[in-house]
Amino acid sequence: MKALLHMLTAVVLLVSFTNAPAHSMDNDSSGMMMKPTHEFGYISPGMSWINSGNLNGYLMSLGYSRFQEQAWTLSLGKYRDWNRLVMEHHILARILGDNLNSTLNGTLRSSLGYGEIIFNGGFNVLPPEMSLDLYPYLGIGAGLAWMNFRNNTKTLPQLLLSTEPNSFLMQATPLIDLGIGSNYLLCNPDGTKGLAIGLRIGYLVDLNAGKRWYSDMIAVSGLPSIMQNGAYIRLTLGGWGKHHHMMMEGQGK
Repeated sequence: MKALLHMLTAVVLLVSFTNAPAHSMDNDSSGMMMKPTHEFGYISPGMSWINSGNLNGYLMSLGYSRFQEQAWTLSLGKYRDWNRLVMEHHILARILGDNLNSTLNGTLRSSLGYGEIIFNGGFNVLPPEMSLDLYPYLGIGAGLAWMNFRNNTKTLPQLLLSTEPNSFLMQATPLIDLGIGSNYLLCNPDGTKGLAIGLRIGYLVDLNAGKRWYSDMIAVSGLPSIMQNGAYIRLTLGGWGKHHHMMMEGQGK
């Protein structure tokens, strides 16, 4: 857990650094080079296929419903490039299921979800003066899985006697992100406003196979850890109202 906390701190510092405004250097030209050529925020709906490992088999052996491995995702991100150098980061959530199970004491609802924060760097293989870019990227970040078990219905006596109506468990892990991205930019003539339409296709690699589940900071044994490996595809839709456009006059993207 200490290593994970250190990694999370590093990711936060990286994201904070990329969000920091560019500072002027000794002269105006060197200060201008610190500013991104293009910069925009985006919203990104998508689909992912995450391998939940032995979790589904374990839950089914206890009589609970399995969770699907295909899930819709939604993320918020920010993109920057300096000609061909690309840097972006995002936060993402995916909900894999909300299952209702019959038990001897009534009905039990179970949920499973994932979250992640990723910082990516890439290189545009197309000429930077084009309106289209295409870049392979590599990223690092942290992922979080959570499970929630709670009673769907209760009688009043059951409610009054219950001391723990809900069980919320989570586990964290370091992630590597491998993929390819593309954006098509629609700008006004001076580049101060525009829209960006893009696509991200990639694969997440979980770096920790021996994760523990925790509930209220207490380790919970018996549940298999989840390996958050899997492919994903995401659409991106973004825009800007104040565009850092550093190209020479007569060029456009």
